[in-house]
Amino acid sequence: MAENWVERRFLREQNLNKAEDVWQAASTAIDDACKSFNTFYPAIGKAVFSPQNSHSILVEVTHEATKNVPMDTKRRVRIVFDGRRIAVALDEHSARNYQIEADQERCFLKSGAREITPDELSHLALEDALFTPRNPNLPSSPPPRTGQWS
Repeated sequence: MAENWVERRFLREQNLNKAEDVWQAASTAIDDACKSFNTFYPAIGKAVFSPQNSHSILVEVTHEATKNVPMDTKRRVRIVFDGRRIAVALDEHSARNYQIEADQERCFLKSGAREITPDELSHLALEDALFTPRNPNLPSSPPPRTGQWS
């Protein structure tokens, strides 16, 4: 246990160096969510998880045509790790940022002031893309629902 603020600061900095591990856990959670979606919701659409490089992922979700949406539609989620945060952008919308922080014991993700798990990040990042088809009559879909991306 750290005895003073200098030691606590040192431990936080050491743990923050593990941000890559948090990114890997988030990336795995996103991939797992895509696989589960494809297994349990094949009638809704198909999600394709595509690593672009070691710090970037593209998830493309294709929704099949329905009576309400007469043509196939596609949603794109771009997820980028920059060392201290993970940015998530749905279609052409601005990215939402999730900070990677550390305390004396570990490194973790935050959404605003709240700590979140990698699974919660995958939920925040993917839910609208997976379950809300893009409206083909609009140049871009409406922004995510309030509360879904906080």
